[in-house]
Amino acid sequence: QRLSFGTTSDEVGGNLSFNYRVSDEVLAYASLARGFKAGGVSAAALDAIVGNGGSFVEPETLWTYELGIKSEMMDRRVRLNAAAFYNKWTEQQLFLVIPTPLGANPVLTNVPKTRSYGVEVDLTALPAPGWTVAVGGGVLRSEATDIGDILGAVKGSRLPGAPEVNMNALVRKEWDVGSGSFGVQGAARYSGSTHWDLADSAIATEPGY
Repeated sequence: QRLSFGTTSDEVGGNLSFNYRVSDEVLAYASLARGFKAGGVSAAALDAIVGNGGSFVEPETLWTYELGIKSEMMDRRVRLNAAAFYNKWTEQQLFLVIPTPLGANPVLTNVPKTRSYGVEVDLTALPAPGWTVAVGGGVLRSEATDIGDILGAVKGSRLPGAPEVNMNALVRKEWDVGSGSFGVQGAARYSGSTHWDLADSAIATEPGY
């Protein structure tokens, strides 16, 4: 049986930012933003079967707050950027594997209240002609602060796809060759353990790598 669905919602988004030039080399900033994602119908095939055609998801809204600095020092040979942030979602839309009459299946659903916060730092330096060195990383904390009536979810669980730690590094050397250049580069990246559900289950947790 073919069913028709319709939903309408009105949301407002925007961004307010303040910049302050601490010196010729350092810029500090603060920002406040509100974003949203439209509601709709779950596109999961099994959800369409279980829900007699599909289920609605409400619009997702996000408030994000950020403080940070951007800088270029030592005759623009060193660039340092750092930021601290806080994100607060209402009705965040997530694909979650939850119990249904057909067993545990992925369903697009709303999580009433979630949040994340952390810091990020990136440093790029040109220590000598032809050399580039870059390091960066961040620490992220996330959690579902209100899970409503979602079966199998655990209040306080980390959000899916949000590793608590990430780090990266790069070293590059370039030589002039004729009218062009030749370069050699090495890079590394580390991502901490990642959850892929809201149940804190071991089988849905990816180890750090």
